[in-house]
Amino acid sequence: MTNTVNWRLLSYSVDGNAPRPGLLVNGQVLDIGRGTEANAASTMDVLENWTALRSTLDRLAESIPADAPAVDDVTLHAPVPKPSAIFCASSNYGDHVAEMSAKTLVDKSTTWGPYVFLKTPHSVMDPDTDVRPPVNSEQLDWEIELGVVIGPGGSGIAPEDAYKHIAGYVILNDLSARDLSRMGVFMPFNVDTLSSKSFDTSLPMGPWLTPADAVEDPMDLDLKLWVGEELMQNSSTKWMYYDIAEQVSFLSRSLTLRPGDIIATGTPAGVGNPRGRFLKDGEVVVAEIEGLGRLRNTIRNR
Repeated sequence: MTNTVNWRLLSYSVDGNAPRPGLLVNGQVLDIGRGTEANAASTMDVLENWTALRSTLDRLAESIPADAPAVDDVTLHAPVPKPSAIFCASSNYGDHVAEMSAKTLVDKSTTWGPYVFLKTPHSVMDPDTDVRPPVNSEQLDWEIELGVVIGPGGSGIAPEDAYKHIAGYVILNDLSARDLSRMGVFMPFNVDTLSSKSFDTSLPMGPWLTPADAVEDPMDLDLKLWVGEELMQNSSTKWMYYDIAEQVSFLSRSLTLRPGDIIATGTPAGVGNPRGRFLKDGEVVVAEIEGLGRLRNTIRNR
């Protein structure tokens, strides 16, 4: 497959002004907001009109004005700042299941599909910003994940048609407050995903959206995450148990996927909880996915 897509979709601002949608082309940012030919109100506007706008975006990216700002001179925001839904696949890498519970993955033939929980849109956080753990948590943990961004929506999607509904991919860091996930002995449930997974700033996202047709094989991308200088996670999307197509299809059986919906596809081994290593004030976390860029955030205790 020859990659002819030379742009990435991003949300950016300059001098503290409101965010605008843009295209990243060869290190420069092309404005595609209101008043331009694309006339998009936001990146969500682009995703809601993904099919109709694609040819326009491809053409605009062929000619960047000389005065277009460099990406290093703008402030980047989460490329999908207010998704209507964030679906998170849990226990989707065998080595992560083993490190967290010393168990093995269940047989697909005996299950309905992946275990999925929801994060709220409140959790989305911009690149290069500070993450603030909940006031009552002392066990903040990291999880690098490939994020799938829905373009054309749909329901009842067959696995072989799943990629037709994907606009692109982003890097996610599914931060977890491990000490808030354990329910009390009088509760009938084992894990509290609301308190531990959906607190403000718990889902750094970015640095931009890479169009699906700019990624040759999303099921064979290297995943790496560092805390400071220490490489903590080093794996590949090829080790997912339920692959991307299976996850899209599974979700669409019971609900309609909508433009801008995010699917966090799971994390591999290397998180802090099994080793009793949690994030500290001032530490910098960098998540990198092959071909998608780097996502950097700093931990700041409240």
